[in-house]
Amino acid sequence: MKYRNLSLSLVVGLGMMLGSCTKDSPLGIVDHDTDVVVGFNVTGKVLDKDGKPVVGARAKLLKSGLTCVTGSDGVYIIKGEGKAKLSKRTASVDTVGEDTVVVLIANEHGDSSEVVKTVVESGIVMDLPTTYIVQREIACPYVTADGIDIGKIEATVYDIAVPAIQKIIVLSNDKTRKAFTSFAYFSSATNKNYVLFVKVYDKTGKFIGLSSNYEFTDQFGNLAFATPFQCDNAKPVVTVKAPTKIYLKESITVEVSAVDSFGGSIVSYKVIANGKEYIPSSILSKISANGTASKVITVPSPLDTGSLTLETKVTDNDGNITTKENVVSVTKPSIEILNITMISNRLEVSNYSIGDTVTIIPGYICNAHSDANVQVKVEVAGETFNLESILESGSPYWTFKEPVKYFIPANVSESLTVKVTLTVNGEVFTKERVFTKSAVVAPIDTPIVTPIDTTEKVLPPKKP
Repeated sequence: MKYRNLSLSLVVGLGMMLGSCTKDSPLGIVDHDTDVVVGFNVTGKVLDKDGKPVVGARAKLLKSGLTCVTGSDGVYIIKGEGKAKLSKRTASVDTVGEDTVVVLIANEHGDSSEVVKTVVESGIVMDLPTTYIVQREIACPYVTADGIDIGKIEATVYDIAVPAIQKIIVLSNDKTRKAFTSFAYFSSATNKNYVLFVKVYDKTGKFIGLSSNYEFTDQFGNLAFATPFQCDNAKPVVTVKAPTKIYLKESITVEVSAVDSFGGSIVSYKVIANGKEYIPSSILSKISANGTASKVITVPSPLDTGSLTLETKVTDNDGNITTKENVVSVTKPSIEILNITMISNRLEVSNYSIGDTVTIIPGYICNAHSDANVQVKVEVAGETFNLESILESGSPYWTFKEPVKYFIPANVSESLTVKVTLTVNGEVFTKERVFTKSAVVAPIDTPIVTPIDTTEKVLPPKKP
């Protein structure tokens, strides 16, 4: 909160109310000077430097001790009685005499500070001294959420040069103006710079809001915030990262980061789903790009399709709670094994040949979430092949990295059954296809054997 200084101007006049001391000496023409008691009014007006009336200033006549407090128009009227002489020469009452008017303003400790001191004479307009006490109105407009029950409101003000010395001013809640208001009192012409801010509490005493700093000098006027502040702004600042869509039987990972608005600490995180509360794992946390630590909360897989509302609640050390809601769409993924294809010599075949090496390709559709657990298994003649599952680049569909290469052995029967098992997050899908043996046997490479000539050869006789 911030204060603005007020300059006061004070106009004082002395009005005479004539009256009789006794019924034996009525006011009128007399042949001698007579002492009488007369009533009088001393009036004045206290204004700030903008010409606005100052409310609550107290004017006092030092000799008589009579006092009066200024009203909403800044005017005071001190009424009293004093001795005067009834003159036979003028048939009028002389002035009551001289007295001193002091204008006082009570500070927060109940003390009084002298503002103006001067001799009162009829018709005098007084000038302010060099240094005096000024009164300023504090007006802080606010907005608040429905249901907030505002309790104590405090303004704190301090000299920028001495921030450790702070004054607390209790403000009232003007519900008609929707503003927190009060008055503060300053010494004028000290050339000081001040800072003022407002703290708001609810009826239970819980701190709920803090205004921005209002900086001003002692030459300023009334202290009025230009724009309303959110007086319940002490809640933690929370960011929630959660998926908008999941598939049935998938768990939900929620990342929650939070910062206390005014330097406090966060004491709890939780996510509520289907009436159950879930808290972060002590070992799961992440650091965001801006350095803020986030908590990871895992919500188990929903049991039904539809919409699931996640309610995230973060509480700070003052007991302020920020609530965020995320709606997650839960759908059943499209999972189906469409076909099983056998490729031989780059052609799709329905029959196999002994000794052939074929490629077996499981054809399926699976658009499960990127974090899904997808497993593909191919079984052929008692052998099992586990394929590595991958998510297609730029696509929501899963596929496999490499197909199955299978050599058809000689001991294969007249038919060959190929079974594909697709498991997605524990849900199992299977499909089988039977291939038959081809009537044509695939050629088998055999070594070429050159026959040995076993016939006797007769050698010609040697020459002598």
